[in-house]
Formats: sequence, C-alpha cells, structure tokens
Amino acid sequence: MEYLLYTHIIAIIFMLNVLLQKINNIIQHQKSQQAFIEGKYGYELIFISRINRDGSGVTICENMDYLSKTKFRMSSLSLSNKTLIACEMDSFVVKLKN
Repeated sequence: MEYLLYTHIIAIIFMLNVLLQKINNIIQHQKSQQAFIEGKYGYELIFISRINRDGSGVTICENMDYLSKTKFRMSSLSLSNKTLIACEMDSFVVKLKN
C-alpha cells in the first residue's frame, strides 16, 4: 500500500515538474515577443496600411518615407503573419523589415 502511495507521489511530482517547465517556456516566449515589439523607427518598418481614425477600416500605404525618423509604439497584431500595429499620431499595420 505504501509502495503505491510513493509511486503516485513520484508521478505527481514528475507531472508538476513537466508543467512548470511548460509554464517557464511560455513565459520566456512572451518575454521574447515583448522584446520583439519594443519601439521601432519608421525606417525599420514595412507599412502595409493606415488604420482609419473613425474605425471604418484601413487605407493602403504607398510612400511613407516621411515617417522614417518617427519612433512608434508597437503592439502585436498577428504572430502567424508577423504583423504589428505601429502607433504614433496615426496607427498603421506594419511588418518589420528584417
């Protein structure tokens, strides 16, 4: 009986260890994503579209060279598409150049 109890305790400890490793991996991934989306300058970005201020949709960006020296606050939009929202005076859907 005691043998089964010890076996169950060891199995629970092993499962908790695996769970803690997975949680640690998730935390590390989130930290890396936060570092990924720190402030970026316009010359580091590929501008895809401008988000309309009234929320009606987006407008395709053409020549955004005038924003090359502007520093944007970044928020993740889609990890699978690697798109971000860059905010300053206006908001844009962007990708990183590198």
